[in-house]
Amino acid sequence: MFGLFKQRPNLDCLTPEEYKYVEMIALRAKWLTEKDVVPYSQEQAVLDVAMVHCNGNPLRLKELLEASDAIFYGDIAAIKMGLNRETGKLNPNFKPPTFTDYKRMVEQMEKK
Repeated sequence: MFGLFKQRPNLDCLTPEEYKYVEMIALRAKWLTEKDVVPYSQEQAVLDVAMVHCNGNPLRLKELLEASDAIFYGDIAAIKMGLNRETGKLNPNFKPPTFTDYKRMVEQMEKK
């Protein structure tokens, strides 16, 4: 059994370790959005994060999971809103910090 699903969804691009990170990210996303007008279901978050990671925008999953609430929420919101669920691709202008220069961005934020 694979957490939320009776069997692992067809996400062959994820290693078992990556899949575990995706599930933990999805659970955190669910918790952080529970009070939002439109909460993010854990199942949808698993599929969305996996699609982004597998379709040309590899995420640094461990860094995303460990990011501050503000950075994590921003990335998850952008994934939720910027993902084309028909193609599995993101809006071309979207680059979440977890797959750009994450450390440099955090350092710049801390200087302000």
